[in-house]
Amino acid sequence: MGWNTAYATGTVNARARVTTPFRAVNNSGDFLGRVNYSSGGPNPTNPSRPGYGRLIGNIWSRPDASGVPASSCNVKFVADSSEYTKFRKQQSNNRNYNDVSQGGYNNSAYSNLMRVR
Repeated sequence: MGWNTAYATGTVNARARVTTPFRAVNNSGDFLGRVNYSSGGPNPTNPSRPGYGRLIGNIWSRPDASGVPASSCNVKFVADSSEYTKFRKQQSNNRNYNDVSQGGYNNSAYSNLMRVR
């Protein structure tokens, strides 16, 4: 499962996230918490003959002013606890990605270890 990094930041088109970070990153719910919102998207029934598509219809495109695309997921899906644990580990790794001290103070622990040897 890959991260939806645009939603991981917490803002899209200057709109703040309403859903939880876990659900936003894994695309498990609408970013703005909109209920029964649909705007555009693919036609679920692809016509095989020319001219048949206008009889089937399509999904109406009625975007709101937010500019945040509609979610295309099962909003009632409940994730497994192992997925949430994996998310928390990845989140902590992302927070420490640029930590050059590796949790210490500029490798001072390593230099003290070298004095002992």
